Amino acid sequence: MPNPPPRPTETPEGIPIPAFTPWTGERRRGSGWTPEAQRLFIAALTRLGCVATAARAAGRSVRSAYRLRDRPGAESFAAACDSPREVLDSLTPTCC
Repeated sequence: MPNPPPRPTETPEGIPIPAFTPWTGERRRGSGWTPEAQRLFIAALTRLGCVATAARAAGRSVRSAYRLRDRPGAESFAAACDSPREVLDSLTPTCC
């Protein structure tokens, strides 16, 4: 079986995608927040800066993204959610 391709570490625009440890819950649902769905969400959030668009890209709802962010054990995911905002703010010129 071939190895999967390496995960991107930055967006096509060169913005670093935050590294994080995906949340893994006690219950596994096929339609839930798998580690891959979490990675897709964080990559899309980093690139686009919009929770709704990132949730759509991961095939999840905005509400479920916020619920995941607040779960015990999902602190790494929560920090990764905050990181793109800080990076995008540093790249956006401020107006007078």
